[in-house]
Amino acid sequence: MKRTLPLLLAASSVALILSGCAGPEPKGSGKPAPIVNADGSAGNGANGSGSQGATVHGVANQQGFQGENVGGGNQANGHQGAQGVGAAGAAASGLAALPKTVYFGFDQFHLSAAGKKAADANAKYLLQNPNVKVLLSGNTDPRGSQEYNFHLGKRRANAVYDYLASQGVPKSQMCTVSYGDLRPAASPAEFGGNWHKAYAKDRRTVLEYNKDCSGQSHGS
Repeated sequence: MKRTLPLLLAASSVALILSGCAGPEPKGSGKPAPIVNADGSAGNGANGSGSQGATVHGVANQQGFQGENVGGGNQANGHQGAQGVGAAGAAASGLAALPKTVYFGFDQFHLSAAGKKAADANAKYLLQNPNVKVLLSGNTDPRGSQEYNFHLGKRRANAVYDYLASQGVPKSQMCTVSYGDLRPAASPAEFGGNWHKAYAKDRRTVLEYNKDCSGQSHGS
């Protein structure tokens, strides 16, 4: 009996392992995913309609676009020295201080003086951190058709993209997406019912660091 006990325990362990198969995967949120095509054309979202999801416009090798972890790069490489930690902290601090929104006038997609100033700060950061990627998402207020707003959002994202490129930022660090009016930044109720002020917050391009063109996050 003493010799057979380990065999019985081993057999029981195998049975437990075989019976412990994972159950069905949890269902997704049901929200349509952004439509991504490397050639810049509109694809079909989860709901089969490009007009219901974000339209993504590929630029500069979108297929190879991968976000980078700004703050955790040294830890990922196993470098724990004081100099490495200090560099990572400085990069994270610089990223947190950046103005990450460029605003536009009504029905406009050209950068104002204030917009160029905000873009300049981001261009400087991107040039100093060549491994960092940024997703430029264009947005609009709710006025106009959804199709028109998607196109306007695209122009706003591309305007920031073109300006950053003109400042020397490599195209491989950037990609663009248009959300049209799907992501309002403010509600008129926040401004006492003043929709003019609320809509002014909607007309923007947001610089989203450490994200790829599908909106997936790749770091903090």
